[in-house]
Amino acid sequence: MVFQHWIRATIHEAAGEAMRQALGDSLRSSRAASDPPSDQQAHPSHSAAEEQGGIEFPVQVGIVVALPAEAEAIKKKMENPIALVGEGFTAYAGRIGPCPTAIVTAGPGEEPARRATAALLLGHRPRYILAAGFAGGLVPQLDRYDIVIPSVLLHHTGRKLRLDAPPAFGAEDGVESRGQPWKIGPLLTAQRVIREPEEKQRLAAETGAWAVDMESFAVAEVCRAAKIPMLAVRVISDTWDERLPKEVAYLLDKRHLAQQVGYAAGAIIRRWATLKELWRLYEVTVKAGDRLADFIATVSPHFSRPP
Repeated sequence: MVFQHWIRATIHEAAGEAMRQALGDSLRSSRAASDPPSDQQAHPSHSAAEEQGGIEFPVQVGIVVALPAEAEAIKKKMENPIALVGEGFTAYAGRIGPCPTAIVTAGPGEEPARRATAALLLGHRPRYILAAGFAGGLVPQLDRYDIVIPSVLLHHTGRKLRLDAPPAFGAEDGVESRGQPWKIGPLLTAQRVIREPEEKQRLAAETGAWAVDMESFAVAEVCRAAKIPMLAVRVISDTWDERLPKEVAYLLDKRHLAQQVGYAAGAIIRRWATLKELWRLYEVTVKAGDRLADFIATVSPHFSRPP
């Protein structure tokens, strides 16, 4: 029995490594082709993705988030979520409404997002990927808790990717955020947290971006390499004229909850005013997470429709 288990594990690992290598090769080749600035499509049709292997997809939608605060509210919308550990990440799978869904928390930044997206594709074969989570507003048109669905992704190096919403997902379906349709504008993927209002306004002027995050472009690159449709769904957590406390950037560098708690406790001891700032930030993230989860739960039936 032990030998059989070892054989099964070895075969599974070998197959997984082969698939990872193929995905990595595809990603590298697609990057080489996309280095010159151009308006490229981030994904093809469903039929193109299915023709590659004719695989039956265990879930319809895979969601990649950076932070536990982004994932928790979405997980609460799942019916009987189960934890699945593999490829260095823990994914939660369940149904959001009629839609089989898996969600993985990558950690902040492009490289963790890239690895988490690849793991989600390998482990669950979703028909769609959502890069979901918080974003900072760069323009006055965006208020806190607005939902932004970008049609264009911008990269801090100057690259650009165009995105299309899935065919069954549109304003004509009556999907609304805060009583109004979601807002569409360019989303910039930056290397770090953009804290200062002056820098937010400068980035908006230089790039034309409406909002900024740290992961969506990397998710889109992996999805394009794997020929899987991708959509970014972001909720505005801080506005164009708002200064974020400096502790935010340091907290994002702490990968584990124990590290975050330890840093936060130390910051509060060093500067008592930090407590008020962190508590306000906590309240904002809870509300933003709920807004994001409500929106995803509302649109999930559209992902269950036949392609």
